[in-house]
Amino acid sequence: MMRNVIAILVALSVVALGSFSPAWSQVVVSGTNSGGGVSISIPSGGGAPIVVGGSGFSNDPAEMKKMMEEWKKQSDKQMKDALGMNDEEWAVVGPKIEKVTTTAQESRGHRMRGPQPEDATQTDVQKTFAALQKLLADKESKPEDVKGALTAYREARAKAKTDVEKAQKELKDVLTIKQEAKLVTMGLLE
Repeated sequence: MMRNVIAILVALSVVALGSFSPAWSQVVVSGTNSGGGVSISIPSGGGAPIVVGGSGFSNDPAEMKKMMEEWKKQSDKQMKDALGMNDEEWAVVGPKIEKVTTTAQESRGHRMRGPQPEDATQTDVQKTFAALQKLLADKESKPEDVKGALTAYREARAKAKTDVEKAQKELKDVLTIKQEAKLVTMGLLE
């Protein structure tokens, strides 16, 4: 039961981080121990995800990584199909979509909860946010320190926003107008 809850939370975290589009209708993540799985359905017009759980998930980081790689492979295929691309076109566009998704997540300072890979690094937004939170939790912190941390956090977010806009422009430059419109409706482009 606990493994199901963890698997569902991981899947929902991915959805909440914005790397899942409401235009995709379903992702199925297979279980690893007892053959169970989780199916996440997202209404095509947006809305709350519907999660149907099975059994057999593991807390093993290697298995979780494998599960996430499987999910990414499925979501990439769904995106490629939604945009009507062949393998050659996807080889150009796929990495640009990944860059937009990654920079957008980093600009918000989001990280998945729970254990992080040992090689996980914090972005400047995450670092400055943590520093600001630490100062706010300290009753002895000085207003000028809080002001400095707040300024650093705002600057990190502004730079991250610029990075997102640059990645979005690079993506738009290789899309047809229909593909661009689809990505706007999916929330990947402005």
